[in-house]
Amino acid sequence: MTGKAEEFAAAVLITTSQGIPLVREPNRSPSFWKLPGGKGKDSETPEECAVREVKEETGLVILADNLFMVDCEDRGSHKFIVLQTSLSDLSGILAKGEEGEEVRIFSVREIMEMKDFLPQHCRIVEKIMKALVN
Repeated sequence: MTGKAEEFAAAVLITTSQGIPLVREPNRSPSFWKLPGGKGKDSETPEECAVREVKEETGLVILADNLFMVDCEDRGSHKFIVLQTSLSDLSGILAKGEEGEEVRIFSVREIMEMKDFLPQHCRIVEKIMKALVN
């Protein structure tokens, strides 16, 4: 008998020399900027989910082999996994994701000063952001 696969959501911090891409979902109230990512499907690994979600939401192509986990938080109903990668450029980035997500590039300093950065993401990635500023 096989157990049910553990449910998770993956978010990706993508660092580039141009800045960090964030997405804002349409039709959400309140509307927050967040790291690209989403819930895992079927038997996806967190890395496979991250690659798929980043492509859907931003148009960027990242490689699973270049991702590393920077945080994992148990949220009761699922695990929230933050992965990080870097890209040499933002070739292929979209202005709008497949589901209408707004996509913009921000500096680390801008993200740290944001009032509309998703609080759940902010809490976890604040330490990573601070390390990027120094």
